Amino acid sequence: MQYASYHDLLIEEFERRKQLNESYSLRSYARNLNLSAPRLSKILKKKEGISVNAAHAIAGKLNLSELQRSWFCNSVGSNLPSLEEALYQIII
Repeated sequence: MQYASYHDLLIEEFERRKQLNESYSLRSYARNLNLSAPRLSKILKKKEGISVNAAHAIAGKLNLSELQRSWFCNSVGSNLPSLEEALYQIII
């Protein structure tokens, strides 16, 4: 998966969970991430950001791989390359 920002990863994970459970709501997702539903909504709409500490906590709740976790936390507040581009840079 290629993500332009951490928002994209959060949105895709929400959509994945909704496909598994039709009744899964933004409120449920927010509760699973230890965020309020209004706050998560603002984050997903790119109206608010998250701190690096919050990113670490969210990454833990999402059970991200080490590479995904590193990219997710580092992408908070920065314009880093996509996950695939970052991985490619590590390989070459």
